[in-house]
Amino acid sequence: MTNSSGVNDKALRPEIAASWKRSELAGLTHEMVPDRLQIADFESSSQLLTAAVPVLDSVARDLRGLTYSLLLADANCRIVGRWFDRPTIDRTLQRAGAVTGSRWKESDVGTNGLGTPAEVRTGMWVHGAEHFAAVLSGFTCYGLPILHPLTRRVEGVLNITVHPNDAHPLFPPTLTRAVDDIEQRLIDTSRPADSRLFRAFREACRTGRAIVALNDHVMLASNAAVAMVEDLDLETMREIARSTAHRGASTVESVALLSGAMVTTRIDRLQDLSHGAVFRLRTPAGTRAASGAAPANRGHVVSAELAASTASASVFVEGEPGSGRSTVARSLLEGTSVIVIDALDCLVEESTEWAGRLAAAIDGGAGGLVIDNVHVLPGELVDLLARTLSVDHHRMPIVLTGNPQGWLPAHVQPLVRRCRQVVALKPLRERRTEIPLLAQSVINALEPGRTHRLAPAAVRVLTAQPWPGNIPELREVLRHAVANRPFGAIEVIDLPAAYRLRPVPALAGREKAERHAIIEALRRFDGNKTQAAQFLGITRTTLYNRLRALRITDDTVHFLHS
Repeated sequence: MTNSSGVNDKALRPEIAASWKRSELAGLTHEMVPDRLQIADFESSSQLLTAAVPVLDSVARDLRGLTYSLLLADANCRIVGRWFDRPTIDRTLQRAGAVTGSRWKESDVGTNGLGTPAEVRTGMWVHGAEHFAAVLSGFTCYGLPILHPLTRRVEGVLNITVHPNDAHPLFPPTLTRAVDDIEQRLIDTSRPADSRLFRAFREACRTGRAIVALNDHVMLASNAAVAMVEDLDLETMREIARSTAHRGASTVESVALLSGAMVTTRIDRLQDLSHGAVFRLRTPAGTRAASGAAPANRGHVVSAELAASTASASVFVEGEPGSGRSTVARSLLEGTSVIVIDALDCLVEESTEWAGRLAAAIDGGAGGLVIDNVHVLPGELVDLLARTLSVDHHRMPIVLTGNPQGWLPAHVQPLVRRCRQVVALKPLRERRTEIPLLAQSVINALEPGRTHRLAPAAVRVLTAQPWPGNIPELREVLRHAVANRPFGAIEVIDLPAAYRLRPVPALAGREKAERHAIIEALRRFDGNKTQAAQFLGITRTTLYNRLRALRITDDTVHFLHS
């Protein structure tokens, strides 16, 4: 059978047919033009480039006189280097979108000589019409992944692209030797912190337990750990290592996994600038995360449940809007018939009507009562509710929710003093270790029945955001991402433009002023960098350097302007 690309499906090699199937599941078509490629800056002094450039300079000398384009891509399949002797094919490739900084993951472009070898972790040819995108059928490629010798993670891909008639059987062994040399140089140029982490990992693995060792650059996992954790769990552990570095050399923590299991882990910190840590995982039999705890801080839920399980107990759940306080309040009374009254209703109805509904709920014999948003109650209803909370006046657990105590009006604060227990929920920006699992639970709720997953790079970007709108803001960002990526892993490019970069770190006064001046100049000249540089009295090169240093993108300018 011939498909829309004009190729007989039965004639495809099995590995190419499997790649085409993955491309179709990602929502791609053969008629696509690679115009949606994510193009971004990259670190010119990365460990991969440091290791690869001398090797590939030598390969380019050996291939002198041939018509070829040698492409080096990083772990995200982003082109970070190119070598060629004759510019003809390189110019043709650039017209097809293969420019420095462009990303060629299989889920973005379909079967190709960069993304597909990275996906299958082995070297392979992609000949002419075997490319999923018909526009690439004029090229023949051989790609080979570069694996870190210590972690066995894909660090990059080396690719040679030629016109179909110029393919040569010596290309695979030439690239194999080059990749071997690059991988050896990756060890030779490893950061001291990475080498120290590997030694600690190797020592811990002798216990036979599930071991995860990681820092800001490297992740290592034993076979037992691989069977237990997923990529999102590893990102959670990385954030735990960063956020708990002050707790000492060794602590015992509980970690909720994506599977729902709660694991006890001993964390041995290497106490270096890369936040290196070794996690020794142990799963208590039958222990799972609380089903209602995903949006909330689980440590608070446990202590509050003890109070709410006692007859006549009252609990105040405080937190910023969107921090999950209503969900936590309901989870505290799980297993009982619960009545929910929202104090916001008193803003649109008579106080006597709202008071009547409160009295009916108290007398109705329900198992529990939740009153949301008590911070908006007027004085007379606060007094009524305060009397209701007296032990002699009710026989059911009552959970109140509202803004943090420091935000409460003076006349509402006595309500808190009447409660037996206060549960203080942290805002999302202070719960970064929970964001990977929370984001996945939000995605599952948005698209039930589908198998969406967040790519690790997207998790890192989301974890770094300030989230002033808390969980509702996160939900809207993920709703946008899911709409952009109906199949496969959600990548950074699928997020709204304003969320694709890590937030700018705290700047000194001079840097803040400089950043503001550059943004204003770009807005004044509608993004024209040449005119903006002239207006600022600096060269265009200096402007580009400052844009990178201060993390100013076109999206930043447009977002702040809007």
